[in-house]
Amino acid sequence: NDIWVMRVDGSHPLQITKDAAEKINLNWSPDGQSLFYISGKCIQSASVPGGVLTPVACFNATRYLDAFEISPDGEQVAISLNRVVYVVPFDLTAISDARTWVHIQEMKGCFTYGLLPGQDPSKGVRWSSDGKMIAINTVSVDSGRQVDLIRVFDISTCNSAAPQMQDNFPAAR
Repeated sequence: NDIWVMRVDGSHPLQITKDAAEKINLNWSPDGQSLFYISGKCIQSASVPGGVLTPVACFNATRYLDAFEISPDGEQVAISLNRVVYVVPFDLTAISDARTWVHIQEMKGCFTYGLLPGQDPSKGVRWSSDGKMIAINTVSVDSGRQVDLIRVFDISTCNSAAPQMQDNFPAAR
């Protein structure tokens, strides 16, 4: 429940956080000087190596805060609130001012998944290494049972009205 950084061989461990709170979705900042993570319903930042903790945004009225994933180029971030994924500009000032999904939606992002009929609820997000595609872990139904289904979208055109799904798996695999 705390963040440590160390060399690849495990030497020189350095404890960054000391609050013992559960943390998920650990991300390096685009400049490599801090780490972002989710704790409860809040997005936090911790400087490395200093360990200075900075609250980024809290979504207390939200039932789920499942993802905060920065794009490889640091231009966008995928945020999953209430099982809807919003891809918005990575603007820490605007994100810090947000308190609800409405504020995130007002950031005029280029892609949203989970608001339209037939779009399953999301619970996780990952970017492709080139930042042109996004994989969304959805809660779906297959043969009458609940399953995780990964849906991969090409978002290089930034068009939520016609997201181009490239793949879903495991599906029939």
